[in-house]
Amino acid sequence: MTARAELAFHILGELEVTSQGERIEIGRERQRALLAVLLLSSGETVTTDRLIEGIWGERSPASADQLVRMYVSQLRALVGEDAIQTRTRGYALGSDNAIVDSRRFEELVAKARAERANHHLDDALTTYDAALQFWRGPVLAGTPLEGDAAIKRSGWTAGGGLAWALIAVLGLH
Repeated sequence: MTARAELAFHILGELEVTSQGERIEIGRERQRALLAVLLLSSGETVTTDRLIEGIWGERSPASADQLVRMYVSQLRALVGEDAIQTRTRGYALGSDNAIVDSRRFEELVAKARAERANHHLDDALTTYDAALQFWRGPVLAGTPLEGDAAIKRSGWTAGGGLAWALIAVLGLH
């Protein structure tokens, strides 16, 4: 199966994957963790060692390499073969057509900052509001992560706190 059309990954809240607006259930905790590590490193090759660290931390089983391959295979069956690419030393999110909410959020915040810098304050406020619509709660809520992946998530979580503060202060919701 190739990558699904209109594949969307949501990390700004509970991990969610949709295809053409329909939710795809990623039920297993370790599969969710593997996908979360890939999403937090969107655009980069993630080595198998980094995936293992993100999923199990220092408590990885002896069969961790095999389990990662199995989880990737199972995820591909759910989201499409092209959505996760095999690279020389690991894996990467592969669908150029996939929407990742965190990327869209960053694009809108950059646009709003440019609008503000150009003294288009009403436009900036509207664009900030559009960006904040992507925040649905704590980043990757309910997805356990270890090591560097947990640190990357905490960076997004700090930004999320700022986003929620803006929502409260500006009364956008």
